[in-house]
Amino acid sequence: MTFAAVLFDLDGTLVDTAPDLIGALVKTLNTAKLDCPYNEADMRAWVSHGGRYMIQQALSLSENAPEIDPLWQQFLQNYRQTLSHKSCLFAGFTEILERLEQQGKPWGIVTNKSESLTTPLLVDLKLDTRAMAVVCGDSLSEKKPHPAPMYYACQQMHIHPKDCLYIGDAERDIVAGKRAGMATAAALFGYISPEDNAHQWGADYLLEHGDDLYQLLFN
Repeated sequence: MTFAAVLFDLDGTLVDTAPDLIGALVKTLNTAKLDCPYNEADMRAWVSHGGRYMIQQALSLSENAPEIDPLWQQFLQNYRQTLSHKSCLFAGFTEILERLEQQGKPWGIVTNKSESLTTPLLVDLKLDTRAMAVVCGDSLSEKKPHPAPMYYACQQMHIHPKDCLYIGDAERDIVAGKRAGMATAAALFGYISPEDNAHQWGADYLLEHGDDLYQLLFN
């Protein structure tokens, strides 16, 4: 299949950020002397939903529990200190990005992560000057699953949405891509919880690993 451009979700799709996010969570809980009965594998499944959700799940709190806010601020401080210590592109994505660039096809990122966390991470990974579009969770008034960020990224790349492939590891990614009229692919290697059934999200493609995406884009 030929696509004029490719857009990626960030955490759990393009970049494996779980080690640094989990590290920040563990440090936050330890500092507060709070016990967490979950292991790293459990925590990976929370990452795509953001830090607040990770805290909520770790402590079995309700979404609006007042205990979350101070822990969230401490989490952010801890995460900023180790933003890219262990984070890296998922296996195979170095080659995918290089091949897209060799073919002159733009690629970009649409994430619900805030700009204040996204930009320094991309700078550290030397991706900031390579991505032709970067749309964050606070770039617009709407974020995924709303299609507005998808449209905005396509405008930046001067590409029609129907000619673009969007890849993500959460149902909201697939919903946003489909609402924008894009082809969509579910990153099954990402941060998907056992309760999620990615096969029912309605994605056009299911990717077990980076090699599957390489085959889809270049063969």
